Amino acid sequence: MKKLELKLWLSYILIALCIGFTGCSDDDEGVNGDAKTLIIGTWESTWYKGYEIYNGKKETWDEAYTEDIYTFKNDGSGVYQDISGSTIHSENFKWSISGDKLKISFDGYSDEATIKTLNESTAVLTSYEKDEEGEFYNEITFKKK
Repeated sequence: MKKLELKLWLSYILIALCIGFTGCSDDDEGVNGDAKTLIIGTWESTWYKGYEIYNGKKETWDEAYTEDIYTFKNDGSGVYQDISGSTIHSENFKWSISGDKLKISFDGYSDEATIKTLNESTAVLTSYEKDEEGEFYNEITFKKK
């Protein structure tokens, strides 16, 4: 269970890197332009949905989520801010994009998300993991500030 909780927290961070789910059609999915250029700037999370299956029980979520802000810089660095509590937590990261994969590396940890949608104003990131303990899918939508 602790392993899935850690994966959930890390997935929050990764998926929070892009923009918002706004009822786009399938035609709006994918990267609309050069991903490495489009990602530059500050992105604020707006929506969070997904599921976790653990011990045969499925938990789902589909809700507003405005706790994460990611700023991507041209040099492959960035700053993550968690604004969920009364104190803002900030952490530096490195990022890279290869195809539809966004890799983010924090001090001592890195993870990868799939870019479902990325354009000038919206990003949607997903992550999926399955192992002997369970299954986890996460999708976070961001809007560009």
